[in-house]
Amino acid sequence: MVFTLVLLLGIIKGEHNSDDGELWDLFLAGNRDAIAELFSRFYSDLYLYGLKINHNADAVNDGIQELFLRLWNKREFLDHANSVKKYLIVSLRRIIVNQIKTYDAREKRENEYVSLSTQNANNIEDKIIESEIDQERKRLLREAVATLTERQKEILFLKYFEGFENREISEIMDISYQRVRNLLHETIEKIRTYRLDSE
Repeated sequence: MVFTLVLLLGIIKGEHNSDDGELWDLFLAGNRDAIAELFSRFYSDLYLYGLKINHNADAVNDGIQELFLRLWNKREFLDHANSVKKYLIVSLRRIIVNQIKTYDAREKRENEYVSLSTQNANNIEDKIIESEIDQERKRLLREAVATLTERQKEILFLKYFEGFENREISEIMDISYQRVRNLLHETIEKIRTYRLDSE
């Protein structure tokens, strides 16, 4: 069923770049060109992911700048990263979540998160829907994704658009491995059930 959904959505799982690790090691050794290249290589992915958590583009940019400043200042205490992309996304997520906790009241955070999910739902829907040929399926998929919770949309993005494994998602979202499995199952079932009920 999951495999069928992945084919339906036309999602291609991303692969880790083998020379990311070499670039990371050069950065750890104090090579300024290496950290500049890391910034250039991963900025777009980090920016797009940051917008899934906070719709404020300036705050996301600040978070990315803070991330790379921290990395440079603490490089002597860092270890080799098996997945540079995962390490950067986990780190950025922590920074942005801390920004939200620090600068936003609970009610404001909830309102902004709802606004964020509304704005970004269209991006996720478009990415899914572009792979569909049948107009009716496009409509059903759009409606199905719109019924997902913010957490379900986030896990869908990490799993099928960023290509992370369940254990990586567990670290990124700071939830248990079992909760990741359950949440993915619930999300896929919700989409499948919605589509079957609507056909």
